[in-house]
Amino acid sequence: MTVPFSPAQQIVIDAVNHALGREPFGASLAGDEPVDWDDVLAIALREGLAALVHAGMASCCASVPEVSRTRLKVGYLGAVTWFDACLEPSLQTVLRTLHSLGIEPIVLKGAALAYTVYPRPYLRTMGDVDLLLSEEEAVRAAEGLKGAGFFSVDNEAGVGHHLPPRRAARWRLRIELHHHLLPRRNPYAIDLHGFRRRSRADSVAGVETQVPAPVDALHLACLHLSYSHRYRWFLLRGLTDIVAITTRWASELDWDFFLALTRASRTHGAAYWPLWLCRDWMGAKVPEQVLSRLAPMAPIRRLISAAASPQYILGSRQSPETANDLVRDLLLDLSLHQGCSAIDQTKALVRGLFPPPEALGHLPAELSRSRLRYSAYLIRPDRMIRGAIALGRLLAKAA
Repeated sequence: MTVPFSPAQQIVIDAVNHALGREPFGASLAGDEPVDWDDVLAIALREGLAALVHAGMASCCASVPEVSRTRLKVGYLGAVTWFDACLEPSLQTVLRTLHSLGIEPIVLKGAALAYTVYPRPYLRTMGDVDLLLSEEEAVRAAEGLKGAGFFSVDNEAGVGHHLPPRRAARWRLRIELHHHLLPRRNPYAIDLHGFRRRSRADSVAGVETQVPAPVDALHLACLHLSYSHRYRWFLLRGLTDIVAITTRWASELDWDFFLALTRASRTHGAAYWPLWLCRDWMGAKVPEQVLSRLAPMAPIRRLISAAASPQYILGSRQSPETANDLVRDLLLDLSLHQGCSAIDQTKALVRGLFPPPEALGHLPAELSRSRLRYSAYLIRPDRMIRGAIALGRLLAKAA
């Protein structure tokens, strides 16, 4: 399909592909179409890709205005400085401290991917490091890290699947000690024992430790982007992780096992849409048979793909509750629960149509605190009419 990217969005995506050693998927970086370079910079910074975009542009013959190239280089140098002065020394200290306690964590997400699938680890920006341990190990690790100068962050509690974050006074990097991959109240059936068993040794920050197997790294990247972040934060960076995984480990990915894994864990929808976006937006080498086996029913697929436009997903929402937002969020909930039980899908549908008050943060307190008044607000005729119009427009676009 032809994705309607703006020139700035296309340049960011092409630069990312260049930096990963891939051919640009869309228009050339040296194209003649006018480019809003301020928008290029805004997207790169917002998505945590400034270092990668700068590296990608440096390896091609794009005609980039000097002021824009300089501003991207500042972002690149900032990422390198943060990596050298904070991230790597902090990560080395954490891993060596845990190893001295006889604890072998599995390094998750960005920290693991930075060292295993990216050309240079500093090209993968991050603000925290996630480590997977057993619950007993997590408690011991927290005590051990306290002795190494890492203390729990004030006013931050754990969220059910990890302890309160740790941070050292001299480093701003957050360390999260996970004992589960997702919050415990999730609709999936994640095989944590299998995930641990398949992990393998690799070098992270110069320390040999455990990282997820390629198929688990891909599965977790999809879940992190779709279920944990709900496509709202660092979308392009999340997609870039998937592109980097499918590029670096192209010969190691067992797609049949990946399909079996999504079936067993009921994560069809949480895996399908990130892979679909990576293939259609960034040209990732995702086999067609994998997408066809994961795909939802054609009507739902057309609706969600019509809603997944770059201008909406990569843009900033103008209102905390518009009819378009509500319809898209409803479709998002349905997509995440594809493969789950009918009960879970029905609950997701009800939550989408009648979201809890905290999901609509713009409401006045006197309205959100009263069940009666809030219920009356949800069933207002004008709200229903706006939603029906938005759905009608989306159906017309899908058709």
